[in-house]
Amino acid sequence: MKHLSYIFIAVAWIFFTLLTACNNEEQTYDGPSYVMFSDSLNVCPVFQDNNAYKVTLSATRSASYDRRFGIEVLQSKSNAIEGYHYTMQSNTVTIPAGQLAASVEVCGIYENIQDDDSLNIRMRIVSLDDVEWSYYGIETNVRLKKVCPFVIDNFTRYAVVKSSFLTNYKPYAPSQRLIMTERVEGEPNSVMLRNFMTDGYDVRLTLDNSDPLNPVASLRTGDIIGTTQEFLGALYNDNVLRVTDYVPVPSTFSTSLNTVTLYTVVYVKDVGNLGAFTTTIRWVSDAEAEDILKNGF
Repeated sequence: MKHLSYIFIAVAWIFFTLLTACNNEEQTYDGPSYVMFSDSLNVCPVFQDNNAYKVTLSATRSASYDRRFGIEVLQSKSNAIEGYHYTMQSNTVTIPAGQLAASVEVCGIYENIQDDDSLNIRMRIVSLDDVEWSYYGIETNVRLKKVCPFVIDNFTRYAVVKSSFLTNYKPYAPSQRLIMTERVEGEPNSVMLRNFMTDGYDVRLTLDNSDPLNPVASLRTGDIIGTTQEFLGALYNDNVLRVTDYVPVPSTFSTSLNTVTLYTVVYVKDVGNLGAFTTTIRWVSDAEAEDILKNGF
């Protein structure tokens, strides 16, 4: 019996050693050799300094020599104009020997792109050499997106609020409100929305532009937007409606249009949620605000 135990231990050790060796073995690609764009869609941010954006090409296998490719702009599938909306550093790109990637640089021209432009560049990889192309990946879209500087003062003073919450719970009142907003002292990226959904209740809004292509807006959780008596016609718990961000869909804002789109949940503490609501906030000039005050929406 003791001898059999030794045998069992030896077999188990051999199996463990082989399994470990297999797991530690370096995995290598042994499929076809393709060259393709790394992404089918590239979003090119266009800043005031007209910075360059890199569109990357990738190869599935390296080669012992430099590989040079042409980048063709498909004008029939593009609406951006080269030389006016953008420039390209070069219409060729080289993947160096032993390497798997290279990139071509696109530079948007900030002053020639409007805030609401939807501009697209369709590119294709071409080569004079015999290349095995992948079914996917030899074409890509480059979308030019103008990104205006983030200035917190552009999100202060008068703003128009339009919300599905007001539509649902104040159906016989205007679904839009003109409010006043102001910076929060000591918080450089926050503003206070005065009388947000109804008079007497303010809500703090914070704007995060750390990722200019995906700016995020958020409300302070638990801020009060009104009373249950006013909006629900009855007294529930502490008689206040509170707001929080709707986590599945992040709220966002536009530095180009000076607008915020909020996705929020309104709730009564210890009772439950009224639902999820969409609210847009659009900052307007003093002249437009005066016209609204005088003539209405």
